[in-house]
Amino acid sequence: MPNNRLQATAYSVRSSLAPASGRGSTRGYSRERSTNEGWSEQMEFQVQPEIFTRLKSGGPQHGNEVQAVIFKSGAQFPPTGKPFTGVTFKQS
Repeated sequence: MPNNRLQATAYSVRSSLAPASGRGSTRGYSRERSTNEGWSEQMEFQVQPEIFTRLKSGGPQHGNEVQAVIFKSGAQFPPTGKPFTGVTFKQS
């Protein structure tokens, strides 16, 4: 009978800061004076979508390892304090 025990190991998932915002102003002088100001806000993914395309999917070609990103609302996973973390499961 096969051994179906899972062994999990945490690994780091790179994240980006959100939101990013910027403010700028431009001034142009001619016979009339004008001032323009703008403000923008940009939301970014906390886990970049490309991370999911590089996760190990098991089998001999991946050293019998499967990777996943785990999310739990309200949780703070070390060392980042974010509500998500990466884990690696060993296949046996």
